Amino acid sequence: MLSNSRHRGWPLLALFFLSGAGALTYQVIWVRMLGLTFGVSAFAVATVLASFMAGLALGNWYFGTRAGASIVRLREEVGRPVGHLYAANNIGAALGCLAAGFMLIMWLGVLGTLYLAASINLIVELIAWRMGAARMDPARAAHAIGAAGGLNTLGSIAGSLAGAFVLTPVLGMYRAVLLLSCVNLLLGIAAIAADALITARKRFVIATGVCVAAAALALVTPHTAVFWRNLGAPGNKLVYYQEDYAATVSVVEGQSPQGPVRTLDVDGIPVAGTDFMLRTTQKMQAHIPLLLYESGAGHCAANILAVGLGSGGTGYSALTHDSVMVTCVELAPAVAAAARTCFADVNHDVFSNPRYRLVFDDGRNFVASTRERYDAILTESVHPIYAGNASLYTRDYFAACRQKLTANGVVSVWLPIYRISREDFKTVLNTFQSVFPHCTVWFTTNSLSRQVLLIGSMRPLSIDIDVWRRCVNHPAVRNDLAELRLDDAYTLLDFMLMSEDDIREYAGDAPLHTDNRPRLEFSALKSGNDAATWKQNLAGIAVYKKSGMSALRELDTALALDPGLAEAYSTRAIACAGKGRYDDAIDDLNKAIALAPNEPAAHENPAYVYRKMGRVDLAARDESMACR
Repeated sequence: MLSNSRHRGWPLLALFFLSGAGALTYQVIWVRMLGLTFGVSAFAVATVLASFMAGLALGNWYFGTRAGASIVRLREEVGRPVGHLYAANNIGAALGCLAAGFMLIMWLGVLGTLYLAASINLIVELIAWRMGAARMDPARAAHAIGAAGGLNTLGSIAGSLAGAFVLTPVLGMYRAVLLLSCVNLLLGIAAIAADALITARKRFVIATGVCVAAAALALVTPHTAVFWRNLGAPGNKLVYYQEDYAATVSVVEGQSPQGPVRTLDVDGIPVAGTDFMLRTTQKMQAHIPLLLYESGAGHCAANILAVGLGSGGTGYSALTHDSVMVTCVELAPAVAAAARTCFADVNHDVFSNPRYRLVFDDGRNFVASTRERYDAILTESVHPIYAGNASLYTRDYFAACRQKLTANGVVSVWLPIYRISREDFKTVLNTFQSVFPHCTVWFTTNSLSRQVLLIGSMRPLSIDIDVWRRCVNHPAVRNDLAELRLDDAYTLLDFMLMSEDDIREYAGDAPLHTDNRPRLEFSALKSGNDAATWKQNLAGIAVYKKSGMSALRELDTALALDPGLAEAYSTRAIACAGKGRYDDAIDDLNKAIALAPNEPAAHENPAYVYRKMGRVDLAARDESMACR
């Protein structure tokens, strides 16, 4: 008899498995839906979890106290057959989850999980009743309850995996929620149909009413991709949409003063596009770090790692530099599909270039596990306010990048100056400089830029002007820069905003952002609106702007016409020192001293440069010579 009772109990245990699977599948999909509306932040995820757990807590408390210890008491207090309650649980869960999924009303999400909790309590009661009827001993009863809990946990694991890797990529969020809700509805209707106390007519009426209510809920809300994506300005249209296991990717086409523009969004966040500012960002992320490497090392970079694909524009710009091999790591395959489909004019079909390799992987994991060494690592992250992205701004990630660099290697990081407080901005700068002591900040001025490039290395910044000019004037590089009207070596140099000394002074002793203390993950979201933080951060760093490179251009022209102008060499030396180019400055000062050894200014200027370099002894020597 015990064997037969055990066999009859498996359907109940299966219900425990399905309950856990359904609950976690709903939760995974809700997080994706909420992220498209409010952004995938730690707080958005916490909101879903809070509503989910609140529903479970209320359901367990209410139905647990109502159910009592036996199925008989459950029948007496509720006043209806157990099958009716099980049917109500599933139907309520289905309707509540439909409403929460399609309307994003979190209190209805609580309602849905409340009914899921009711199902769990009901099945526990059914198991307890069967145990009592079969007169099981306590050990066997404990085994049955443990098996139920274990299957519920296994169901939760299976549900989370199915929601992320199967249902959403294959069916999409809308159809996935619809399918799950239909399963709940069918279970509820089946429970009603199995109850012999209900007449056939009532069964038909109840089933029909439930199906009509569910259909009405599903139909009243638009279920096209446009519903999940805020298209922005009126007249914009969605030209691409795909949901995969990693992200929801869309491309929106609209109008700007420059004409039609396309924007690539990942989970509702713009990451790339054809807008002039976005194209500038994508190209500068490649050209400036590579020009710095080539100028300092004296030869072209050979091996580059790009973390993040975007539209593919950065990869194309990197390939315009001779002999460069580019490895791009992208998490979401849908991003690559969107880049191929909608941004071929930006990336020039970079995917077919034999010097370009695309890898689908997590950026941090790839950096940590690869055995390759790179001349440049270009991190094209998303804003740190969004969940998971702050991990690409931690000291641990920067340290992992440092271990994968060649001796002259550089690391470039996209860093926003909007929606990030001044304190958090300083935290990123100080964190980066704690790993790369020789770093600079670059800010493009050919458009209304909302971000800076943070570039660092383990060696002092050294720019050979002749090499820089030669690299900029390479035909492929120059043509690419000409699209932005930036095909001038001095204009690019003028984008340097802060030297390593400036960064050290500005960041001060700001706290570090680490894996163990992920400050940005929680503080960045509370930083304020875009415009206010953009103005605040830009005002804070703009004061460090040194004399422009346009002056250097004029000095170069003058020296080309008359190499004997000692004052021009001396003046150019001061400008180079202000940019942190101390080797060039000292070279020019030596030429000035050789041309005019008896001029006091020829020795005063070297003293200034040596003090900037921290060489107080040499500064004192030249100051004493200037006073003679």
